[in-house]
Amino acid sequence: MNGKRVFGFVKPAIDAHSLGMFSLAEIIKDCGYTVVLADTEINSALENLSSKKNLSVFLRWLKNNRITDIGFSYRLDPNDGFSLFSNMMFFLIKNRMLRTGGKSIQNIYYAGLAEGCRKVEQEFGRYAKVFIGD
Repeated sequence: MNGKRVFGFVKPAIDAHSLGMFSLAEIIKDCGYTVVLADTEINSALENLSSKKNLSVFLRWLKNNRITDIGFSYRLDPNDGFSLFSNMMFFLIKNRMLRTGGKSIQNIYYAGLAEGCRKVEQEFGRYAKVFIGD
């Protein structure tokens, strides 16, 4: 990894679990990388990426912060987490924003409950790495 990597961490606003994200952000910062924690506007936008306004908000956040790695955390219902993550992934794939499409997003990580992680790995294992939490 090079020092130009920018890790952007998001979690849908409905999920109040954030301790793990904050802890990981500090570890990554200690290694010399930039970390951008999504604010309430970005996290809220993740809950409805079918809205053009929310898509624009999310895309602007990615571009303005030059995000190269996205960490997505969801510790509530595994089906809801998978659905929300899927919406984000379909947006990134459709807009050719992943490194496989020649764009800036190099890595995507999903942290959640075991069942949600299994679904993400099964559907998006080509693109995303998972971190199982319980």
